[in-house]
This record gives sequence, C-alpha cells and structure tokens, in this order.
Amino acid sequence: MEPVEPGALTPLQAARLDKGWKAAKLAAELGVSETTLSRWEHGRQQPTLGHQQRLCEVLDKDPVELGFQEDILDVGTRREFMRQVTALVGTTTMEAVLDIGGPDELDRFSLAVGRPTRVDRATVQHLEAVTATHRQLYHHLSSLELVDPVTGHLRGVTRLLRGAQHRLLRRRLAAIAGETAGHAAWLFHDLGDQKLTERYYADAAIAIRKAGDPALDAYVRGFKSLVRASDGEPTTALALARAARQAGARSATATTRAWLAGLEAQALAGLHDNKACFVALRQAETAIGQARPDEDPPWMYSFDEGRLAALAGICYRQLGKLTAAERTLQEALEALDASRTRRRSEALLELALVQLEKEDIDEACRFATQSYEAAVEAGSVLGQRRVGAFRSRLDRWSDAEAVRRLDERLAGLL
Repeated sequence: MEPVEPGALTPLQAARLDKGWKAAKLAAELGVSETTLSRWEHGRQQPTLGHQQRLCEVLDKDPVELGFQEDILDVGTRREFMRQVTALVGTTTMEAVLDIGGPDELDRFSLAVGRPTRVDRATVQHLEAVTATHRQLYHHLSSLELVDPVTGHLRGVTRLLRGAQHRLLRRRLAAIAGETAGHAAWLFHDLGDQKLTERYYADAAIAIRKAGDPALDAYVRGFKSLVRASDGEPTTALALARAARQAGARSATATTRAWLAGLEAQALAGLHDNKACFVALRQAETAIGQARPDEDPPWMYSFDEGRLAALAGICYRQLGKLTAAERTLQEALEALDASRTRRRSEALLELALVQLEKEDIDEACRFATQSYEAAVEAGSVLGQRRVGAFRSRLDRWSDAEAVRRLDERLAGLL
C-alpha cells in the first residue's frame, strides 16, 4: 500500500465508510488501536496477513478492493510459501495460473490457498480458465500426460473450497471441483484404473451437490453411464443415463439433453430393447434440432448431428442393423475433426465390429489397425485394450493374411 495525498481516500478508507464503520469501532473489531488502523488507511503501515484477512471478512471485500494486491508476502516468506503451495497443488497447476494470469495472479492464488477465506472473484475466474484449458488439452494430450495437472488442480480447488466464505464463490468453486473430479475420473477410466475412477466420481458427486448445479450433475452422470457401458454393464449404464436425464430435465440445454437421450439409447441397444432405443434416438434427434450452442455451458462439448450419428451407429450395430450402422458410422467419421483422435479410434473400431459381423475380415482388420493407431496417438490405454479385445475375436481367422498383418502392426506399435 502506497502513501496517499492528504484528503484522498484510500481503498481501505473508502470501504470502511461505505460499510458505515467508524474508525474506533472497526479498530476494536480487529483488536488494534485506532492509531494502527489510521496507519493502515493512509498507507504508512502494512497490515499483517491475518489482519488483511479479517478486514476482507468484516468489510466484505476482496483483497484487491482494499489495496492489498502487492507486497503481501516478504521475499523469504513468499519463497517458502510458494514451495509449500506448489507441493500441494502441483507444478503444472501453478504454471497454468502463471500463464493465464501472470505473477500477480500467482501471488493471489498462493495467498488464497494458504488462507482460503481470502478467495476472491478474480482468483475463481482464473481457476475456471485453468479448468477450461484442461478441457481443451484433453484433445491434444494423452490421459497419462493430463492426469497429473487435472488432479493437482483439483487439490488446489478443494483446499480453497474448504475455507472460502462467500456463498456464491463457494458454489463456483464447488462447480469447478465437480467438473474437474469428473474429468479426473474419465482420465483414470481411459488409463484402465477402475479404483481411482470410482474414487473421483464419488468426489465429483459430493462437490456437485455443494454447487447445486443439476445440469452439471447430469453431465457427469452421463459420462459415468458411458463408463458402465464400456465395462459391459448395460443395466447400470441405463439406470445412470435415465437418472442423468431426470437431473437435467429442467436445467440442461437442448444440446445436453440430446446427448443424454443418445446415451440412454446406447444403453438400451446394449440390452437389445429395439423399440425403446429408437424412441430415445428420436428424442435425441428432436433435441439436437432445438440446440443453440451459444447457450451451452462451457463444460458441454460440441455435441452435434455428427456426434449423434456416431451414437446412433453404435446402437444400430448392437441391434444387428449392419447396413444402417455402416452408413451412419461412415458419415460420423467423415464429419469428425481429424484432431479428435480418441473419438476417431472409437468410431473406427465400431466399423471394424460391423465388418466382423459381416465376416469381411480384410476390412475389419483395416479399420482395427486404424483404430489402434489413433488410440496410440491419443495415448488412450482403454482404446488400445479395446482393439486387443477385438483381435481375440479373430482367432478362427488367425491364418488369414489380413489378421497376420494386423498382428504385425499391433506388435510394431507396442
């Protein structure tokens, strides 16, 4: 805090007067003399961290609004404090905050982690930006590369959430924690770690309840439904998809509702319930026709007609509608961004399964090879294992040239 010209109000003075506090009463509330308070207000003395915290609480202001944005920690203390905070949340999270907000924001984040009652709107906004960055990096990094930054980010947000005082900021932090825990769960699923997948989905459920966001709840439940379907549990997947649709019925956007209806259709196809599956697909098509992407929350990925076609293709394949499945999956693959390697791997493997049902082994192996290459590029352990499981279904054709080439290719990429 810099000394000010006589007669000018400092931020601290202005906040005190705005809240109707007399100097003597505020000093008594803080347990200091009126002289000490006057020194703080005129920039002649810096309040301790504890007193800065109390001033923010009593005056209901963020640190920056009271003029505490600089020189909060002395050099020796700051170095040690930053070391401790980095150990808590991880180097990658600290670097992400620095990249997005610069040194000042890093100081604010570090102070907030050390004294969570000092969480302010600017810090929460930057944490939301880090969350958005992780969301985008999912399409460019492997799950192994991304999982440490995501879980480190979650640790930092969780610590802030435990001590944050402002109700609205707590809800925003809880939403960040819920989305990030759900992201971590999905990454661990992709890495084949079932125990940590379950742990982080449990953490996500707790955080989302604190956030009071039913649409986000529906979104995370939707991904958990996909996990169950992938694990060969269609009945559980269906229950989760229906619970997700119910949770998001009133608050989710049309895009999210379309995706959730598609997930229910996929689970129903796994149970070979043709009629109910087609009903759910029609509901998804209706919702996607009503979608307005500009209204979607930041966490809802760009689910569109092409993505719905991919879901429909999976349903058709599971229901034995091979011609429709092949046509729909090819259309979905053509519409899919080439950089979305995980999703390309999934669509290619579905096409391989269609060709296997038709006993076109050459085409089945060609698509399986492409799927495996895409999974390797994406760093998806789950995708690679799925192709391995697919290969086990080719044993009766082991002497076929196409299968031998597939085996050679898989061995070469291991």
